[in-house]
Amino acid sequence: MTKELAEKNLKGLSLDELWTLREKVAGVLLVRIGEQKRTLEDRLRRLERPAEKYARRRHPKVLPRFRNTDTSSQTWAGEANSHGG
Repeated sequence: MTKELAEKNLKGLSLDELWTLREKVAGVLLVRIGEQKRTLEDRLRRLERPAEKYARRRHPKVLPRFRNTDTSSQTWAGEANSHGG
């Protein structure tokens, strides 16, 4: 329906018919706004879930696999260049 046709149809309605149409539109808006509000509240609830569900899991400590031949107290697991060399 074009805008001009809709305006002609509305102009042809009586005051009682316009009021009834207004009440129907208000009812439809009330339902749709309620549905949208519930949808947004559900999304917000999902976003506010406790962080521990999504927290990183702990990994076991990695035992050293390599030892410095000059200084035997220096050990590393070979995962990163943490000994500065």
